[in-house]
Amino acid sequence: MAALVPTPARLHARSRQLRYRIAVLTPSVDDVVCSVGGWLFDRAWAGYQVTVLVANDIDYRPLRVLGAETLDLDSAMASRVRTVWPDTVALAADLY
Repeated sequence: MAALVPTPARLHARSRQLRYRIAVLTPSVDDVVCSVGGWLFDRAWAGYQVTVLVANDIDYRPLRVLGAETLDLDSAMASRVRTVWPDTVALAADLY
């Protein structure tokens, strides 16, 4: 019996991250937890990669409980390197 040889398309798919990505930009942790905390938890539980970029906070524990990764908004926006683009962006009205 011959071994199965993966097609080039399958090899390409295996080399890429195929999870949906959500980025949330917010001025404070309290704002995002109160506004969309349940939605973020549901998305993280469903397998999405959830990243929250916070402007002015020190304590990121509530976001980690929800399953989100956290980044500093100012340093992320100042960075010239953009390797991963999100599929969905949620933006707080204060930042808009």
